[in-house]
Amino acid sequence: MRPIAVGIVWRRIAGKITCYNVRDKLVEKLKPVQLGFGVEGGAEALVYAVRKFCTFKHNGPMALVKFDFGNAFNMLFRKFMLGEVKDICPEFLSLMQQAYRLFSNLYFLDETLFSKRGFQQGDPLGPPGFCIGIMKMTHSLLSGLNGWFLDDGTIGDRISVILEDIKKVLDFCDISGLPLNKKKCEVFSVNATAEEEDNMNAEISALLLGSSIFESGLERMFSSKIEKIKLMCDRLKLMDVHPALCIFRKSLGRCRFNYLLRSSKAYLLHDHLSTVDEMFRSTLEAIANVRMSEFSWDQATLPLAFGGVRYSEG
Repeated sequence: MRPIAVGIVWRRIAGKITCYNVRDKLVEKLKPVQLGFGVEGGAEALVYAVRKFCTFKHNGPMALVKFDFGNAFNMLFRKFMLGEVKDICPEFLSLMQQAYRLFSNLYFLDETLFSKRGFQQGDPLGPPGFCIGIMKMTHSLLSGLNGWFLDDGTIGDRISVILEDIKKVLDFCDISGLPLNKKKCEVFSVNATAEEEDNMNAEISALLLGSSIFESGLERMFSSKIEKIKLMCDRLKLMDVHPALCIFRKSLGRCRFNYLLRSSKAYLLHDHLSTVDEMFRSTLEAIANVRMSEFSWDQATLPLAFGGVRYSEG
């Protein structure tokens, strides 16, 4: 078990300063395999790499495997993690030992529980610490396609190579404490022939890091996202103006949806994008309680320094 959150300000500041100081050095060790820490656009890069692998004309049958560790940040053995930190990034070791060398006490009524595994939720050291913990395993895999975003891994190669790498991952699970989430692990066949490619595309409406790998899955992915965005927009209209505007700018228009635009062929779904634009516009009008002209709506796409709200049109 682990604490719900790291709430001490000084602890969080110390963690962020440490991450900043070692970021460049650690990223050089992690990339190009691990893209989950310090790599700008890492998620999009992994999605494009997997898409390219699946559509490339290979000489023979290939396989694609997606790994997902169950409850990963909660399950990594701390002793194992500290050993990896000592070997790979000793600059982290002092702060990591201070935080994770001893068990943490969790208090529930009159009971005291011990937090023995995983990272404390909200700890800035969690993502880099996890990447370090699995680095030797991820870098030992021999598949031609080998990409990870934190605990989400994707490998692709010939069947014989894939089987050897799967054995390595399973052996690593035994010594690290990380269990594979079998319900989310997936295996797909990738072949060069047109017939097999059609079968693959029909089989995979697969999502990788929330983005559709193939065009066949775009419709379903965007329909699902639009429903969620509509629900959030409806709820924003019930909030006070300032928090609603902050959430609209930082979450809806800036991060989550724009990631889908960058990582998928969203330009093929013009009607869906028009629906989302209109949804965002009506939400901003309701929050600000104004009727926006076309000029005002164009201005909303600008950064704050230029009088906009940094919303990006689809």
